[in-house]
Amino acid sequence: MDDIFLEAFIKNFPLTPSATQKEGMERLSAFVQGESLSRIFVMKGYAGTGKTTIIASIVKTIKDFKGVKGSAVLMAPTGRAAKIMSQYSGERAYTIHKQIYALRTRKGGGLSFTLKPNRCVNT
Repeated sequence: MDDIFLEAFIKNFPLTPSATQKEGMERLSAFVQGESLSRIFVMKGYAGTGKTTIIASIVKTIKDFKGVKGSAVLMAPTGRAAKIMSQYSGERAYTIHKQIYALRTRKGGGLSFTLKPNRCVNT
């Protein structure tokens, strides 16, 4: 499935990828098809390098392929980045903090953050 998935991924990319974009797409493709479900993939780069477009393309490709195991949760460091990622991909995206922490009210007043349970384990 490696080559077929990567070819579909590149086909779903609306532009001809640069060498750096293609390398990132190859790495992301290998990550998505990996065996372990308890992993994360961090994509970083300067503004305008194609990160969001790559995310939108991989989301579309994953939907087209039934052989990809697990599920994906799209997360970004800021609310604005999550909103843009969601607009491009058509999927819900969250801030990292929103997925990891829950806001709790303390007895007697005040607020605290606690870790949320990981609902993405073994999905």
